[in-house]
Amino acid sequence: MKKVQRILLAAILIGALVYGWAHKELFFSLRNISASHVFALILLTFLSELQNGYKFRLLMKMFNVNLDFRAWYGLSVCNAMLNCYLPAKGGLAARAYYLKRRYQFGYSQYASLAAGSCIIAFPVSAGTGLAVVILYAVTGHVFYRTLAVVFGSLLLLTTLGVFVVLLLCNRGKMPQGGRFSQVIYRVMQGLSLFPANKRLVFWHSVLHITGILTWAARLLVAFSAVGIPVIFSDMVMTSSLGTFALLLPLTPASLGVSEGIVGASAHLYGIPADTAVLAALVDRAVATTITLLLGLVFSRILVSDLILAEGES
Repeated sequence: MKKVQRILLAAILIGALVYGWAHKELFFSLRNISASHVFALILLTFLSELQNGYKFRLLMKMFNVNLDFRAWYGLSVCNAMLNCYLPAKGGLAARAYYLKRRYQFGYSQYASLAAGSCIIAFPVSAGTGLAVVILYAVTGHVFYRTLAVVFGSLLLLTTLGVFVVLLLCNRGKMPQGGRFSQVIYRVMQGLSLFPANKRLVFWHSVLHITGILTWAARLLVAFSAVGIPVIFSDMVMTSSLGTFALLLPLTPASLGVSEGIVGASAHLYGIPADTAVLAALVDRAVATTITLLLGLVFSRILVSDLILAEGES
């Protein structure tokens, strides 16, 4: 088992190096950005990773698993790093494997955790974006009809999805079908913990909103770095919409998808799409650099912890 885990660590390192070489032009683009902008983006990226990690810690507390800093922050960073060069959020599989080996946290429980995170994040993201659109209209500014329709539709669909999941969780009867039905039942059992932990769900939602605001601040700095002044509230609407790209992985780390969303939404604000995409790439370059560096450090720490724990068992 130790040999397998060391091979896994080597594969993580090789993957990071290959990704960095294949996208070296992304990192070279930072040479034209001022040091103050890069420093601000580094701090905001670190804050985003802390928020994501602590949200993960709150979710694990619902399942009576208390993670220390190196676990909740390290797993979050490593998950983000692996998502950079693995398709379909491959970092989730690595995190599930670690939790299974280190904390005996079942895969069905992890599926409940991941699904519950989306159930919280989707309506909160849509609601945040719609709230800003409405605030714009009420205060006499421009009314973004397109964004209002998009956010309103997303909020309606995701809210209906939450009610459907809650109804399924309340069925409470063990199915008599095969193994697949039993797995689904265990996942629903895990999801039933969410309405029973309203306080943790509330704070997770608050952290998700602060994450949207932090990403909006990153975009504000990135646009400033390429010489385009923007309004913070516009960036909040953009980041609210962009979180759907991060949670629905069409490409590794939503590469190209989130930039497309930034470009499309910026067009509504009168900003050229190509300039907006450039700003989004600046933000990604800094975020990816920090994620790869910290991910390599914490992947080494976590794999070492895993080897030590299994050696003692």
